[in-house]
Amino acid sequence: MLPTICRKDSVVQVHKLQPLSPNKSWELFCNKTFRFGFRGNCPPELEDISEEIVQKCEGLPLAIVAIGGLLSTKDKSEGLP
Repeated sequence: MLPTICRKDSVVQVHKLQPLSPNKSWELFCNKTFRFGFRGNCPPELEDISEEIVQKCEGLPLAIVAIGGLLSTKDKSEGLP
């Protein structure tokens, strides 16, 4: 017997998420990537590469958080990969 959620007669509601705006994407990326030592602010020497990374994420919060979290552990004095 299938659980109620899997029955054909159950109502399925899908919430369509919109991508974040460029400003919100940038804010989320900076807060995640530069939270240690930079208080959420992108250093000027990393702005160009950071903007490219944010654009490639296309406003997808999970992508931004995943990449930002990974980059937050990297040494910023050498630049971002």
